[in-house]
Amino acid sequence: MKALVILILVIALAAGIWYFINTQASSTNMGVQVGFGTPAEGAIPMDVILTTAMSNIEEPDGDTRFGGAWQQWLDKHFELLDGSGKKVTIQYANSSNFIGGSHGAADVGYLHVVVEPGGRYTLRYTPKLSEATTYQGAITVPDQARAPAILTLARQ
Repeated sequence: MKALVILILVIALAAGIWYFINTQASSTNMGVQVGFGTPAEGAIPMDVILTTAMSNIEEPDGDTRFGGAWQQWLDKHFELLDGSGKKVTIQYANSSNFIGGSHGAADVGYLHVVVEPGGRYTLRYTPKLSEATTYQGAITVPDQARAPAILTLARQ
C-alpha cells in the first residue's frame, strides 16, 4: 500500500513538471537570461539562453546533437530587430561566456549576436509556427560587460 501511494505521488509530480514545461508558451510573459560580453571595436557580444521548455513546444527537425538543426530552428523561431527594424543575424552557440550554466541545466544552447553598445533591439520569439502568438521584449545594450539579467518577453 505504501509503495502504491509513493508511485501515485511520483506520477503526479512528473505530470506537474510536464504540464509546467508544456504550458510555458501559453502564459502572458516569459523570462530569458541575457548576458553581455566586453565591447571591442564598436560592438558588444550578447547571448540569450535557449531553454528546454522553448524547444519542447516545437522541437527542431533533424539531429539535435549537431548545431545545424538548432540553427535552422532558431532561424524559424527567433528574430532580433535593430532600432530601424532591420534583422540582426543570430547564431546558435552550444555555450556562453556571459551566462553561467551548469551540466544538466535547463538550457539547450544560446542565441549569440553582436550588437552596438547603447543600441535598442527587439527580440521576438514564435513558439509555434502554425500559430500567430509571439513573445517579444526590448533590449537596450549596455556600454560594457554586464552580469546576466532577465529579459521579459511579453505575449503579443
